[in-house]
Amino acid sequence: MPTTFALVARQDEIDASALLVGRMSGDEAEILTLCVAPVARRSGVARGMLDAFFRHVGTQTRIVLEVAVDNAAAIALYESVGFLPAGLRPDYYTGQGRKVDALVYARRGHLIT
Repeated sequence: MPTTFALVARQDEIDASALLVGRMSGDEAEILTLCVAPVARRSGVARGMLDAFFRHVGTQTRIVLEVAVDNAAAIALYESVGFLPAGLRPDYYTGQGRKVDALVYARRGHLIT
């Protein structure tokens, strides 16, 4: 898909430490996936990936994402860089015999301050 792109943070030539997959559509962008290798968590790499994403999509772009309501670490990160709650998707995630709601977050694409 030509509107979809990935950013990768590498800790060396073999192993990636983080991956962010995003999509652009007009003046809106969506973060589809942001994942960080367990050994790289709490190192600032996720914040760096978000900053690179914000630079890529531009300052006037509205950015949206979904995050599981029980993912406290991700919610704290997103709120710390200016994402605000914009909605709720009931039973959005499924797995391990349960369903989990997703919070929808949005923000403008200015850089992290």
